Amino acid sequence: MNLAIIVGVSEYENYANLKACDNDITIMKNTLEKLNKYDDICYISNSPKAYEVKKKIAEFVTKHKNNSINELIFYYSGHGDRNKDDFFYVFSDFREDKRETTGLRNTELDGLIKNLNPNLTIKIIDACFSGTNYIKSTNDNIEQLFSKSAKKNEFKNLYFLYSSSEEEESLANENISFFTLSFFSSLIQNIGDIRYRDIMAYIADDMNVKKFPEPIFIVQANNTELFGNINSDLITYIKKELNLNSNTIEKNQEQDSSIQGEKGILNLIQEKSNNEYCTKEEAFENINLLKIKFSIEEWDTDITSIFNINLNEIDKDIPNSKSIGEWLLKNDENYFVKPLYEYEKYYQEEYIEIPKKPANTYEAKLRRLTNNFGLYGKDDRDYKLEKVEKTRKVLKGIQFTTETPFRAFQIYFEPKHHAIEHYTLTIVPIFSRKTLIIFNAIENLKYNGWDSISYPKCQDWKISKMSLKNRDEIENFCKHKIGIISKYIIDDIKTKLSN
Repeated sequence: MNLAIIVGVSEYENYANLKACDNDITIMKNTLEKLNKYDDICYISNSPKAYEVKKKIAEFVTKHKNNSINELIFYYSGHGDRNKDDFFYVFSDFREDKRETTGLRNTELDGLIKNLNPNLTIKIIDACFSGTNYIKSTNDNIEQLFSKSAKKNEFKNLYFLYSSSEEEESLANENISFFTLSFFSSLIQNIGDIRYRDIMAYIADDMNVKKFPEPIFIVQANNTELFGNINSDLITYIKKELNLNSNTIEKNQEQDSSIQGEKGILNLIQEKSNNEYCTKEEAFENINLLKIKFSIEEWDTDITSIFNINLNEIDKDIPNSKSIGEWLLKNDENYFVKPLYEYEKYYQEEYIEIPKKPANTYEAKLRRLTNNFGLYGKDDRDYKLEKVEKTRKVLKGIQFTTETPFRAFQIYFEPKHHAIEHYTLTIVPIFSRKTLIIFNAIENLKYNGWDSISYPKCQDWKISKMSLKNRDEIENFCKHKIGIISKYIIDDIKTKLSN
């Protein structure tokens, strides 16, 4: 018996809505049904609350726990949350102060699945965080979390497909999530059997070519397992739902073939230059949009009524720039910034070889006489433990390799009332000729004294990737990030005032 569980949440009480998620799960449900492979599908839609999701999954598991389960596939599209050592699926009533009751731990889900003891477990997780060109975010080391949970619950064989790494944020538009789009696109390439490995290979290439966040794949299987048999009817359905009609495909094929000629190459170069690559002037203008959009005029009165908002540029000493340098080491696009290293001295205890003093004159003479025979050669030295000064190359942060309108800036939220604390938003733009990476971190600054607050540490960078050429995309990022930050601050204030 093969089973499927599909969960999607598009509307939230306390978070930004995600229009794409309804379409994600609708197409997934219809795709699985058209495969004629799954005996029962638990479909949970209409932006369910946590209680409803847990109840339906538990009932589904109880219904089939005495059956022999060959395969179970779990698909989720919605917000995701990370807290300490676990990942949470976020439902419509989710609250950070009530994670256990309004969310579902990944380890709890795995524990439920374990009751079915499937021969093969598949998870496809498109977990997101916010808005249009929705920034879909995951937190620290998702791969380790999912692997650890799977090992703990003794899954036999598994494929886990996750939309982004622990550092990058995944994306969607209003119609569909990009990771899910790539999954469905993998199914329309050929008629016939398709393995889960084939799907993963397509997604990896597709996300890389489009410069989307790198997905995570966790595999504990023999790579022969089939997702299903793809027929022409299913391909036609997916193309229609994704608006991938034959004319579009033929046009792309014609465009690809035209590259073979000199004129085609010139047209391609001109098209790429006009649509994807920035001049210095364009780049500076678009990067400066960040400062303009995060200025005081863009913030809602809920924030401006309780805070004085100040924007300060950072010329040097960007907080936690070492993490940005570590990210650059793993991303090889030609960004106009590089990791900054410094050499530092350190001390290490080592055994230093010293001559061994003979016990008496007779022994010294005996050593000289017998040394040629190697009888005392190995005992001629002694060792002393000493601190030795050494030098090492250490990653310290980042260094810009070209002019930039600014290195970074911080938005300071200075409270107008004694009952609330300070907050700060740090923005660091990293860019190439075509790509803009925005590192951003919001945090509460604690009081150290009556007139003293802590410095921003930026320990939890969120990373957003977009086209440097696309002003609309940059403006949308700013608009929705302002909404997210405003919601975070107001919710944090309410929580602290209620305690």
